[in-house]
Amino acid sequence: MIPEATSAVAHGANSSAGQPAKDEEQGLISISQWLLDTKENYGNTDMIDLTKTDTIYKRKLRTISLKVNESSECTCGQNQPVIHAPEDAYEVLRSIFTTLDDHQEHMVMLVMNQANKITGYKIISSGGQISTVVDPKVVFRSALLLGARSILLAHNHPSGDPTPSREDLALTVQMVAAGSLMDVTVQDHIIYTPSRFTSIRALNEDVFSTSHFISRSR
Repeated sequence: MIPEATSAVAHGANSSAGQPAKDEEQGLISISQWLLDTKENYGNTDMIDLTKTDTIYKRKLRTISLKVNESSECTCGQNQPVIHAPEDAYEVLRSIFTTLDDHQEHMVMLVMNQANKITGYKIISSGGQISTVVDPKVVFRSALLLGARSILLAHNHPSGDPTPSREDLALTVQMVAAGSLMDVTVQDHIIYTPSRFTSIRALNEDVFSTSHFISRSR
């Protein structure tokens, strides 16, 4: 099973040394409320209650543990896989998609750190036999909460044909553009089937070019 991914809450170093403790307590309660609200939006999210953490201002940094996936069927292993090529991602994705209904389309996001090590994954959406709805806001909200430096998107084609559609290419361009605004790189978008796959980056590198996006938007 992939290790739990983490995100961090940092407090600025410019806070006044003479600030009343009551204000600090109120700020801590506000942060905790935000975390609780986020937990309600992410039903499978485990979070530390910062109001009960005595050393929050001593250590300045607290880790929020997010359960990326609770499935014990995932065979990705405790060692973080490193993505060097689409084939590496395909092997990881195989262990994820085998736990999902292959008669539906599913969008999966792999979360990676700066070294391209997979630190977790999230099933973004599940749909019908020919499509699934993917909201960029959900994708990048999850990516940011999970501390992603980069992400890899993948969805399956129940038909068994991994040829990307026009909609798949358009979605990829949209995700690359959104990621560039938040400094989260979209490494690839893979079309998965149990026997083969297609890497959209390998098929059309230009789709992942930020300069290509900028020139199109002008």
